[in-house]
Amino acid sequence: MKIRRARPMRTFPRLAVLVLFLIAGVAPAANNGDFSGVCVKVLDGDSIIVATSGDRLEVRLDGIDAPEHGQAYGEEAKAATKALVLGKKVTGEFQKIDKYGRTLARIFVDGEDLSLMLVRAGAAWKYKWSSDPVLTEAQKQARKEEKGLWARPNPVPPWEWRKEHPRH
Repeated sequence: MKIRRARPMRTFPRLAVLVLFLIAGVAPAANNGDFSGVCVKVLDGDSIIVATSGDRLEVRLDGIDAPEHGQAYGEEAKAATKALVLGKKVTGEFQKIDKYGRTLARIFVDGEDLSLMLVRAGAAWKYKWSSDPVLTEAQKQARKEEKGLWARPNPVPPWEWRKEHPRH
């Protein structure tokens, strides 16, 4: 009886190369820094899809956190984002790829910062870890003027709401 040696594992290197190509293909524009395209879909108040030349990027807006689906003011936040960006040409300043594989970026519409516009309108919170002084001041002003979500009694920040509703 002849003992056959196991073949060396050849599928792993091929699979690794394929995965690397797929990862590189997911967000090639974002990996190179700034990008531009058209917002083709708004997922929620702080996430959009941008069609670039030959690619679609799921972009999480940097610096903000908007109410979730099912949370008070969630649908209004999504509508505010749609009104500001859907179908419009945008430019993005790439920050990083987040833990969910989304492109984290600052998005500009007609030269204006979308994150800042949403905070000013009371459609989003300044992200709790953001130290951006412009967003901090915009949130203070929106709250003082009771704009958007600040018109409601005791609005709950999305990061606290998600703790109580872990499936969102």
